[in-house]
Amino acid sequence: MGAIVYVCWGQALMYVPPQLTWPVGGLMAFPHGARQLGVGAVTVMPWLLLCNRVANMLAQMTFPQPTLALRLQPLPPMPPLGEMTDPQEGGHDHHE
Repeated sequence: MGAIVYVCWGQALMYVPPQLTWPVGGLMAFPHGARQLGVGAVTVMPWLLLCNRVANMLAQMTFPQPTLALRLQPLPPMPPLGEMTDPQEGGHDHHE
C-alpha cells in the first residue's frame, strides 16, 4: 500500500461531480486540497481509507460477528522453551 501512496501522491486519482462529495469534498482531496487539484478531486489517502472501510463492512456483513470474534481472539501463550523440547531427544516436542 505504501507504493500506491508514493506513486499517486500529489495527484488526483479521479474526479467526481462535486454534488456527490458535498459536504466533504475538500477532505476528499486531502492533504492537497481542492484549490490545488480542482473541485471534485479524490486523492490517494481518502480513497484508501474509503476502500478499507468498505472492505471491513463487507467482511462484517459476510461473516457474522461471532465467527469474526473467534478469529480475533489472541492465541494462547506459548510454554517456555525449556518445557517444549527435550535436549536429549534432539529437540522434538513430546507434549500431546
